[in-house]
Amino acid sequence: MENKDRKTEKEREPSLVTKVDTNKSSICSTDPNVAIERTAKLEMADALDLSENMYLTLIRDLASLMDVKDLLGMRTVKHLPHDERAKVGLLRRKDLEVLVDKISKLKNRLERKEELLKEYEKDAGQFRMNTLSLQTCQAEMAKLADRIYREAEENTLLKEALERTKLQLSQEKRLNRALKQHKAAAKKKTSPENQKMPERPVEAYKKRAST
Repeated sequence: MENKDRKTEKEREPSLVTKVDTNKSSICSTDPNVAIERTAKLEMADALDLSENMYLTLIRDLASLMDVKDLLGMRTVKHLPHDERAKVGLLRRKDLEVLVDKISKLKNRLERKEELLKEYEKDAGQFRMNTLSLQTCQAEMAKLADRIYREAEENTLLKEALERTKLQLSQEKRLNRALKQHKAAAKKKTSPENQKMPERPVEAYKKRAST
């Protein structure tokens, strides 16, 4: 009977050990600090995955826009060891330098084009102002030419009128001179001094003898 009791006690010991182990595991699983730490690790892993995906998507889009090919650091570092992660980090830095250089050059070209556009707009504004000034000058010149033409036409008419007046005056002078001469001749003919008496024969004889 004692042997049987000893056997039963020995058989019970392993079951007691397993109960203690299960109690310890249940205590650990229900420890709030362990649960919080596990949750924090999971959240951190999710955040890293999201950041990694966003980075890779952004770099791909930038490379496509800037026409950059053969980027070196496009591997995910999620399951890589520490050394490999450092290498990928260096490759990503080089990729970023290439993209930054491309973006800087594009920015400089855009700035130069913007400056050229401003100069073009300035020149275009000056050209418009010059065009308006030229149109104003042309209008003034047209008015001046029209006035000069009218004045020249008036001067021509005045000259023609003056020539006609001179001709008329000269004709009137000649006519007046002719009238005066005709009147003077008529007066001489009708004056008694110009009428001679017939000489007597004795007086005529004396004159001839004296000669």
